[in-house]
Amino acid sequence: MKRFVLVFIVFLLAANLFAQRQKNIDKAKIELSRYGDLYFSFKITKANNFKTIPDFISIDNVKDGIVYAYINEKDFQKFINLNIPFTVIKKDKDVKALTMATTVAEMSNWDRYPTHDVYLQMMQDFATNYPNICRLDTIGFSQNDRPIIAVKISDHPDIENDEPQFFYTGQMHGDELVDYILFLRLIDYLTTNYGTNDQVTNLLDNIEIWINPLANPDGTYNGGDDNVSSASRYLANGVDPNRNFPYVTGKQSKDLSKETISMMNFADNHRFVMSANSHSGAEVVNYPWDSWDSSTKTHADDDWWQFVSLEYANLAISNSPTGYLTGVSSTGITNGGDWYVVYGSRQDYMNYYKHCREVTLELSDSKLLSSDLLPNHWDYNRQAMLDYMQECLYGITGKVTDVNTGNPIVAKVEIDNHDKDSSFVYSNSTYGSYYRPIYQGTYSLTFSAPDYQTYHVSNVSVANKDTTILNVQLVPLENHSPEILDSLGHSADTLLLTVFKDSITSVKVNVNDEDGDNLDVSWGTSLLQNGGVNIYPYCDTSFVYTPKSGFVGDDLLKIVVSDDGSPVLSDTVYYKVTVIVKPINHNPVIIDNEGHPVDSINILVAQNTPTSVKLNVNDEDGDNVDVSYGESISGNGCVDISPANDTCFVYTPNTDYVGEDLLQIIVSDDGSPVLSDTVYYMVNVTSNQTNHKPVILDSLGNDVDTLLITVCQDSSISVKVNVNDEDGDNLDVNQGVSLLQNGGVNIYPYNDTSFVYTPKVDFVGDDLLQIVVSDDGSPVLTDTVYYKVSVIQNLINHNPVILDSEGHPVDTLIIS
Repeated sequence: MKRFVLVFIVFLLAANLFAQRQKNIDKAKIELSRYGDLYFSFKITKANNFKTIPDFISIDNVKDGIVYAYINEKDFQKFINLNIPFTVIKKDKDVKALTMATTVAEMSNWDRYPTHDVYLQMMQDFATNYPNICRLDTIGFSQNDRPIIAVKISDHPDIENDEPQFFYTGQMHGDELVDYILFLRLIDYLTTNYGTNDQVTNLLDNIEIWINPLANPDGTYNGGDDNVSSASRYLANGVDPNRNFPYVTGKQSKDLSKETISMMNFADNHRFVMSANSHSGAEVVNYPWDSWDSSTKTHADDDWWQFVSLEYANLAISNSPTGYLTGVSSTGITNGGDWYVVYGSRQDYMNYYKHCREVTLELSDSKLLSSDLLPNHWDYNRQAMLDYMQECLYGITGKVTDVNTGNPIVAKVEIDNHDKDSSFVYSNSTYGSYYRPIYQGTYSLTFSAPDYQTYHVSNVSVANKDTTILNVQLVPLENHSPEILDSLGHSADTLLLTVFKDSITSVKVNVNDEDGDNLDVSWGTSLLQNGGVNIYPYCDTSFVYTPKSGFVGDDLLKIVVSDDGSPVLSDTVYYKVTVIVKPINHNPVIIDNEGHPVDSINILVAQNTPTSVKLNVNDEDGDNVDVSYGESISGNGCVDISPANDTCFVYTPNTDYVGEDLLQIIVSDDGSPVLSDTVYYMVNVTSNQTNHKPVILDSLGNDVDTLLITVCQDSSISVKVNVNDEDGDNLDVNQGVSLLQNGGVNIYPYNDTSFVYTPKVDFVGDDLLQIVVSDDGSPVLTDTVYYKVSVIQNLINHNPVILDSEGHPVDTLIIS
């Protein structure tokens, strides 16, 4: 008996857990349908468990062993399959109001969120109203063709100034709403206070400031241009923009989204010294690296990062109520990877690949911040935002020029025994100017450039919040150094190489030598631990890399290319090698609307009418797919194929042809090897005669819109809908808008205009049912009828009883 009770209790607990899990899943689907993403939480037991969290989950915050994260609709089922207990977090649970401004004038108190049109107008107005210091520029366009815009604020806005460039970019996560309002207000503050406020005037006179308040307009205005209540974290394609930049760890990066590429191009076209991207959902200053925790790797300028991060945090904390900016760390700052490790962040990309000091600012615990609280957050952060910009004026700065001509030189400026992981900087080509923010101390510097003698300077002292000017002139070499280039023709000191496990990979080093010297490749100081290198013969700038048998992971290779000039000059590149398991390419599969694989599909085409057909294709690998035309077996029409990676074609029947045609369509992927799937389209070309609407009739043949049904309690009734279709089209019955509250409907198979109504168990009373009958004409036409259902009690029929004159049952009577 005890054993039975124990089993029964376990059963109840399991049933309860299952019910709770299903309830959470149902809640999640509601959130996904509204926002296109889900905000949720789950527990971790150890810090190193972060490494096991799949990268399709976007971690947003970690607090007291709870992970707060996002996932998109596409990947939600993957998460469900992991069987991890989770809790749905409603984005708007603490929101008091998200009041929208429908005019620029309504933004005067900065306590509203602008509609998209108002946002664009405000940005245009800044440039129009302050033409001497402000210009509007377009970074690119979102996937839904909304412009991604920025303003340039400077005392000389139409020229590239000989001064450091600074960049603020906000709200790459579309639902972190505080960001773009603060940056709009910062633009307003800078433009209105220039010439009257000493700090603002100094900033604009000495720094070229760029501000992009809204980096993800599709996410912010996910619910429409007039509201932010359904804002989504992700880009329109469901990608997290702060996990989409090229990785700095040698791991294989994800496909870059349109907005990511625009931001990378924008960075390429400028020479930002410092920058910051902003978020909400937590309150902390997050400094590099995001890709490693501090026990694994710190930034070369870790002490400087802590100094400027604390400066920002201390100012924000001193200008705010107790508790602000201390939720993640009591100091208000954190190394990104110590909080949680992520790959593909914008901050790491800018620091590593663009040599720009970028930080991540988390400015509000609330994502959908109530609009009435926006002015408070401006007061908390205004001075800190101003002082952070001012930091790019400090450190070591100067010009690098040619000793003979005085022309500017693009030179690498490196701090000896200090710089690592691309922390060095370059002087610019316009003025030869360089800017090197650094923590106070005494340093030795090395200046190097192709075709110039390398120059070393020792004992260069710098103090915090002060500027040390160091101008350098380089002596040209008679022989020009070879220059290793990336695939775009840019000078490279680090390149990525992906190879497959247990395979041999031949690599051609792309080199430019201005003198046309013979070139030689050599294997530099041995950094390899997991593979080997074979060098091709002299004057062929190629090598072969072979990983160790069975090895999968990272390796590092130093390659030196030398010329045969006098003196011999060389260039060096580091290959970050990633050895991966060769992916298995899966066939693309053509599916029907219900997701089932098909080999034939029926389509209707009107006479003399070109018809566009979209194929549903599932490719497990996410490969690009291409449609090709196999053959027209019947020859009664022609096919035009849409451009590559658009699974569409247009079928045009021969002139005046009515009848059948048969097409063979092939869908191919771009995997290795290329794989394909084939489908045959059975085409029915119909006459352009007018289609007549089906008409629902009562039993007397009259057109009706309401009919009555009577059904007994706990019984089902089969109903044949009486329909007249003048064209003799096939007909289909569907339940329309669900009005039923007390029963259910089963529809008979296609082209049988019948259904079965079944009341709920024990129900007696009234119900209402909408039935829609559709034809298969062109266009499809319908008629609708409402069935008023009356469910009555089952009546028991009793025998009639013959009685005598006194009311007693009798079987014999006497008649006299």
